[in-house]
Amino acid sequence: MADGGDEDAIVPTAAQFRRLDSTAGATAADLTGMQLFGLLHPGNVEDLNLIWFAMFPAYTGPGDIDRTATRYPSWQNTLFTERNYRSLALLCRFLAEKNGIPRNFPLLPYASVHHDAADADVFRKLLLADPLSAQIGTKLGVNMVVARAGGAPFAAAYKNPGPEWYQRFFGLTLQHGRSTPCFRGFISHMINGHHPCPGPLFDWHRFAREVWDWWWYPFDFDPMSTSDPKNLSTSLRPYRQARGDTPLVEYYFDAVGADIDYNARKSLLNPTLDDRFTLNARVPMFALANGVAIAARLPITSDPTIAGFLFTRHEVFHVPTPFTAARINYDQAPTYVWSLISYVAAPGFTISQLSDANPDWLNRFVIRLKETELAVAFNKDHATAPFTRGWSHQPAAPMLPSATVRRPTTGTSIERDATAYRPIANDLAAGKAAFFPLASENDITPVTILLGDYLGTADTLPGGALGVQVEIFSVNKLDIPGAAQRAVSLANESWWSFASGPTRFEVSATDLPKNGMVWKYSMTDFLHWINGITWASEWPKYGAVDAASAPVPLPLRPNSRAVL
Repeated sequence: MADGGDEDAIVPTAAQFRRLDSTAGATAADLTGMQLFGLLHPGNVEDLNLIWFAMFPAYTGPGDIDRTATRYPSWQNTLFTERNYRSLALLCRFLAEKNGIPRNFPLLPYASVHHDAADADVFRKLLLADPLSAQIGTKLGVNMVVARAGGAPFAAAYKNPGPEWYQRFFGLTLQHGRSTPCFRGFISHMINGHHPCPGPLFDWHRFAREVWDWWWYPFDFDPMSTSDPKNLSTSLRPYRQARGDTPLVEYYFDAVGADIDYNARKSLLNPTLDDRFTLNARVPMFALANGVAIAARLPITSDPTIAGFLFTRHEVFHVPTPFTAARINYDQAPTYVWSLISYVAAPGFTISQLSDANPDWLNRFVIRLKETELAVAFNKDHATAPFTRGWSHQPAAPMLPSATVRRPTTGTSIERDATAYRPIANDLAAGKAAFFPLASENDITPVTILLGDYLGTADTLPGGALGVQVEIFSVNKLDIPGAAQRAVSLANESWWSFASGPTRFEVSATDLPKNGMVWKYSMTDFLHWINGITWASEWPKYGAVDAASAPVPLPLRPNSRAVL
């Protein structure tokens, strides 16, 4: 159930909904700016769905909320759930490879054919940000020299054919026929249709990051900096609280800094160890890639001997197909790569509320902890039908790999998450190393790290300087220049023994060595390697051809989406 609360027949006042915190007032928040309900649906064979509703103006999360009155006047403010996003991202990743669809998103994913088709500036941004901009522009009859220059000349050129250009950009059939080539990738219904699905509170920026296989730089340079070396940025990336006009950019291909700028920030105190970057106070850190959290510690003191860290396992697809060397074979099992980001702090974090001070993964953890504990308490105190039917609902799909083992009931899954998450929360609050569950552990929901998640700020390195340490490593050597076999920096700490002891994955994989000896890679070398492979695999899916219908060679990088 995604936006079930926005269906005309199912609204938060209907009988199918239960306010799970029965002690709270009607207007009270369960978490900052959010209320939790249990939706029982469909009738007589109920399943229990835990659904959050945004409460304005306290809700400050991502969404096109500044324009709800004009674009989404009847929306009921249902928030998509964590499982909605995870399952949709997995489905779309599969569809992209199965059907040769680029993992491409429009620069302004909340754009609307009804509200923006006549806006020359919106169209110009959408067109120039697309990797096929030149080819699409030629097909539409756009003077690309004028388009790139922008300003009044382009606005005048767009005035008459503009709405038609906009609609043909997305491949609509008009009096001049279907526009081919046109945008290829993932869009909303609203961008070229008649219904505002998926609505103002669908997080397009989160969805895109979960679909992408890029790796991003973990901190940013000030885009206004003209110094050498460049000044660092202390601003959070805008997608954390994205709005309708927030550009959907890629923080590797569109980064202000290049490898040379990041390497210039490496600490010279220990140049042969790991990538220690000397930074300034308040410089935010972001996740390198999508992955599953293995362990973390959020320091509650400024003692540099107790480093805050995030330890993540990543799936890296890089093996080519047997038929097309440029394309990645996604039927081949991925290589498992780990990242350890240490000397990172989150001052003022809390495990009891949503907070801007929290890492993004912690806020998602807090939501799941809150909803499961409220649901368990409600079931204990209100064990009456039809709620008990929803609690005991047995999903029809069997659990793989054994077709004879059925998934636990809805209530059992909720109870297991509540039981597993509470000790983790307590350890995090106490400044201890916390270990996260795997999906194979009694169907407990794992904690995922999303590409670009806010992780905290730079902390104190050994020696007293402010900075962060980034380690990227694998058990078996990858073909990356400069790879060296070294020990993980924190392998002598007690948490490493547990984190590396079990396989810590849902399928057979190589265990991490107890002594921490792994193959390590320079951060910039690894990002250059993986992004080159991934982009080379994506480019053929765009189908770019020249005037002679010959494939256009792989560009060095996608069109910059940041400078428009």
